[in-house]
Amino acid sequence: MENENLKTEEMEAGFYSKKFKRLALEQLNGRWTVPVLVSLIVFVFEILLLGIMMPWSTYATLLTNPDALDTGLLNPADVLGPGYFIGLIASCILTPVILMAQLSIFALLFKSKEQLKFSDFVSGFSYWTKALCNYFWKFLWLFLWGLAFGAIGAIVGLLVFFAIYSAAGADSVLAASMIPLFIYIFMLPAMIVKTYQYSLSDYIIVDNDEIGVIQALNISKKITSGYKWKLFCLDFSFIGWELLCCFFPIGTLWLEPYSYAAKTNAFHYILDEFNKRADVDKKALEAQQPKAIEDEPVSAEADTTDSNEV
Repeated sequence: MENENLKTEEMEAGFYSKKFKRLALEQLNGRWTVPVLVSLIVFVFEILLLGIMMPWSTYATLLTNPDALDTGLLNPADVLGPGYFIGLIASCILTPVILMAQLSIFALLFKSKEQLKFSDFVSGFSYWTKALCNYFWKFLWLFLWGLAFGAIGAIVGLLVFFAIYSAAGADSVLAASMIPLFIYIFMLPAMIVKTYQYSLSDYIIVDNDEIGVIQALNISKKITSGYKWKLFCLDFSFIGWELLCCFFPIGTLWLEPYSYAAKTNAFHYILDEFNKRADVDKKALEAQQPKAIEDEPVSAEADTTDSNEV
């Protein structure tokens, strides 16, 4: 019995998706109203953006006829018209702000047991400058990393292209496909790793509004060390619910708060573990420091003994 209890305590102390998801349900119990309402607002906002980017008739045509552009059923202007770029710009500006305002609710959900208010979501819009700066700062670094690994993949693909093309009877189409294939192989894993490395910067900002955007990204890189795969597994653990929501989209209104609350719990666990390790390292460093040697007190009386006296 003692061993079972010990095992349970050890599991509770580790990074476990089930633990964070269970805590999320406990935190949301009796407090679903505001998170679900916010999810509904976000959902309507996304629908409106899609409507601005393209008419619904164009979406319907593309879904029923994937080759509509090739067959001339749709013109490129119908797909990439002015509305598309207006909607794209609006998405880049407004989505990060709404996302951070939404995350601010779950920061309160973690810290307090009081009922959430819709005004808490409205107050989250005060982060709009940091939300935009954080979004574009992350995008810049993801773009640069993607460019770097894509270039490496292109070089490797080019070498493979020449190796295949120079072979006797080689298929030139197969050789040419090596370049985009290796770009994809090199770039995709790097982008996934970097995305998870930067993923906690939003949570850091809403947790402590005194932290700047650059500092938040640097902290995210530090604390996610050793946790990127675990964070991926946490996100992947919702795949069943996400597939179910494909058939019942209304379920997204409850799934989104559930996943954000679980991710917030995971963030605080990772942050606490990092701070614990930092304290241990600090104490170990202090223990290794040599203590200052105190001077021995000097006698007030002069020593008159002759050192040559026998």
